Amino acid sequence: MGGQRPEQSTASLGKLYGQLDRTAENQLWYDKLKEVIDGYQPDVIWQDFNLPQITEAQRLNFLAYYNQAIAWNIAPMADGTIPSGQRTILLGIGDHLRRFGESIYSTRVWTAFGEGPTQMGGGWYRMVNRTNGMVIDSWGNTANGANARQAAWSGGNNQQWRLNSVGNGRQQIIDRGTNTALDRA
Repeated sequence: MGGQRPEQSTASLGKLYGQLDRTAENQLWYDKLKEVIDGYQPDVIWQDFNLPQITEAQRLNFLAYYNQAIAWNIAPMADGTIPSGQRTILLGIGDHLRRFGESIYSTRVWTAFGEGPTQMGGGWYRMVNRTNGMVIDSWGNTANGANARQAAWSGGNNQQWRLNSVGNGRQQIIDRGTNTALDRA
């Protein structure tokens, strides 16, 4: 029976002979990569076999969990040149970093795809000091001229902010807890 595998009687034999459903196969891929990286902390992971078979969601979960470093699958030609399609992608990445690079430096690793400081929904955001990780907090003070201060993130409404257009391209920064605006001193 050229190339066909007989159905296995146990789950462990099914795993050994690659007879998993797509969901289990994707989870096994993720779990094995996690085991290797967490256990051995390699400098490089090379994954070039059948990567399109892994779901996009699972690849994004992996990248979110291990986003300290990403190894690019770039295949230079024998003469050292990079194929035009790969070159276009690399130039696009370089352009993005030139324009927005400051927004990615000094950030921390998230453990799940979609996690992050601006995922509260409804247009409310936390403003984080990238040097110390503290956020702007109104402390519930509604008096004119009251100082906003830095505090550790607690998730409170006094630490959530939104932009409010006041016309002519100008914006106010409004606190969710007090409905007051930040102003410069």
